[in-house]
Amino acid sequence: MAAYLPDWATAMFDRIFMLMEAQEAAVAHSQQSAIVGSIAQCVAFFFQSVGLDDPIRQQLEDKVLEYFLKFTPLNAAKVSAKMVESLVFSNPSKLGTFLGSLLDARVLSASYAAEKVAFRIRLAAGACKQATGVALLCNDANRVLLTSVITSQVSLTLLKENIFFAQIR
Repeated sequence: MAAYLPDWATAMFDRIFMLMEAQEAAVAHSQQSAIVGSIAQCVAFFFQSVGLDDPIRQQLEDKVLEYFLKFTPLNAAKVSAKMVESLVFSNPSKLGTFLGSLLDARVLSASYAAEKVAFRIRLAAGACKQATGVALLCNDANRVLLTSVITSQVSLTLLKENIFFAQIR
């Protein structure tokens, strides 16, 4: 059975990404889709059950990061952040990798479209939400990166355009 786990897990994440891309835009004053909680719970259970030294874990962590660097499923921003949150919660050592990749120089200089910048910041917030204090505060690179995002022109631009708060809802 262990021989089939990598294929099964890869296929499961492919299906999750398809569901995220098919997510419809949220309608104001409506309930959140049940699929959001289901995806978040499924991903959390998966990463909690796979050992940190298991090769399939590294492969899927890379797959998740690669997906979010290539695609910006704006309608699935909440579930995307939950996905990154559960990954970092089960492996806090990945926080620096995710923050460094998600908050690259183009995000900090607002070279991307405002929606993409807000999406990336939301993913970074998801990564930080469940990270342990050691991963957040004792790593100077993480601290400097988060401080630069908070104090950068990007934050001011997104606040002015009200894009950041529109995605949080």
